[in-house]
Amino acid sequence: MLQNGHHMKLINKIFGNEFKLHQQTTEATVNGESKTITLKEYSKKVRMFGLSVTVAFDPENVKIDLNEYIQQVEKKIKDISKRKNQIEKRISDKLLALKNSTWLEEGENKIDEKKFINKLLLESVQFHEDSFELYFEDGNLFLGHTIIYSEDKNGNLIDVNIAG
Repeated sequence: MLQNGHHMKLINKIFGNEFKLHQQTTEATVNGESKTITLKEYSKKVRMFGLSVTVAFDPENVKIDLNEYIQQVEKKIKDISKRKNQIEKRISDKLLALKNSTWLEEGENKIDEKKFINKLLLESVQFHEDSFELYFEDGNLFLGHTIIYSEDKNGNLIDVNIAG
């Protein structure tokens, strides 16, 4: 495992000093023993889907060379941005019927695909070793829940769901 300073040096080299390490320490009981756990995440803001979006990953989950992983993340960000319409359509295909069948407020009319998609606002992207998740504000489609879209590294849809 590389030292944190070395992680940061690699990331700064590739992301132009924008990627920042965030650490949070917490106490937890594991098998009856109190332990201090440090959670680490690298994140930065990028422009995607016309919005300022947080891109993040946990370095502890990276199983390949960190430099190679970061290069893959950069390529994937560009790919995701190019596929905006396809991703939004997949979300609509999965959740529009649910919205219109069980999430309409009293007196609210059913909405069409265009209105549904226009309410989606990308907030963040979380990268994992073999997949990623996009987190969208729902534009109050589902009473303020988050919409989570996930794909594997080959572009295959894993799931679309609501949370929170």
